[in-house]
Amino acid sequence: MIPYSSSRSTVARTRSAAPLFLREAGLIVGYLETPDFERARAAMAATDVNARWQAEMAGFIEELDGQAPEAAMRPLTEIFHLA
Repeated sequence: MIPYSSSRSTVARTRSAAPLFLREAGLIVGYLETPDFERARAAMAATDVNARWQAEMAGFIEELDGQAPEAAMRPLTEIFHLA
């Protein structure tokens, strides 16, 4: 599973998008679009809603390399954008 973290207040503050997609089998995939990845991550970490989200989702989201999902997020390089 791809790690995902977000909050409505973070999205508004960083002008980010963070959709979730669900497959019938239960796979949830999420991604975060933001002009400043580290700023968005720090803003998410500073919110109570993110702490509540992480606590509620802990049983559903796999840790990667021993890191919590929000710490394991990595930026991806866009190679193509269909607009």
